[in-house]
Amino acid sequence: MGIKLLFTIFMLLAITYSSLADIQRRPDAYTTLERMLEHIENVEGLKFKLRSWERLDDEMSYNEIIGKLNVRPTKIYIYSVSSPNKGAEVLYVEGERNGRALVNPNSFPYVNVNLNPLGNQMRSDQHHTIFNTGFEFLAGIIRHAKESRLDGQSPDEFLEIEHNVFFANRLTHKVTIIDPDFTYVDYTIQNGESLKDIADRKFICEYLIVEKNGFRNFNSGRSGQTIQIPTSYAKKTELYIDIRNYLPIGQFMYDERGLFERYEFYDVEVNPDFADDEFTSSFPDYNF
Repeated sequence: MGIKLLFTIFMLLAITYSSLADIQRRPDAYTTLERMLEHIENVEGLKFKLRSWERLDDEMSYNEIIGKLNVRPTKIYIYSVSSPNKGAEVLYVEGERNGRALVNPNSFPYVNVNLNPLGNQMRSDQHHTIFNTGFEFLAGIIRHAKESRLDGQSPDEFLEIEHNVFFANRLTHKVTIIDPDFTYVDYTIQNGESLKDIADRKFICEYLIVEKNGFRNFNSGRSGQTIQIPTSYAKKTELYIDIRNYLPIGQFMYDERGLFERYEFYDVEVNPDFADDEFTSSFPDYNF
């Protein structure tokens, strides 16, 4: 056997061994979600840029923000990069301002105002409240899905994974979660119950409730009224999980009509060192 042939065989064996080892190192979809949840639990603070597309009145509405989050106690700063609220700022600190957020609208009347984070003014033209900033909101949905559907059943029926997918300038694991039983069911609003209460308790999308029932805003609905609610958050969810920090930097949610939410995180800093005054209105970088 010639030296050239021996070298060729050696190289083929090395490549085969390397490929097998790489496959063994690749986690399956269920394990990837488990690791993602573990890493989200370890997040104490974030700095990030977020681009979002949300379905509003049958069209996808675009928004871009720069955000800062301290998890416990809750402290949130948001700067709007895109129109129509370009330059607007929001500052919320748990235990301050009687639970209200300080808002610099950067538009008429050009004065700072304190607003209810759950009120119509702050929730207009978007799916979520500021309290869903970061990754914990998604983690809650995934935990609920695991407990109610994935645990005890074959994950292959509901989960798919692709490795080494390039997304938002990062290498990611792409995990797809499929709910073949997604539908809408009747639900009677209980006394004193809001749409947000229903959505939070059942881990479903509040906006889909508003849209399905033709409501004007999130404060619609009355006690005793029978409405239609989705059985889960989404019919299909696509997550792009950064292989570096296992955070879901890409989130795509679909219902029976198609895409209704898309979120892309960029320049994510995990557990940054915040300045002592970083969540105050007097912080030099802010314009309150």
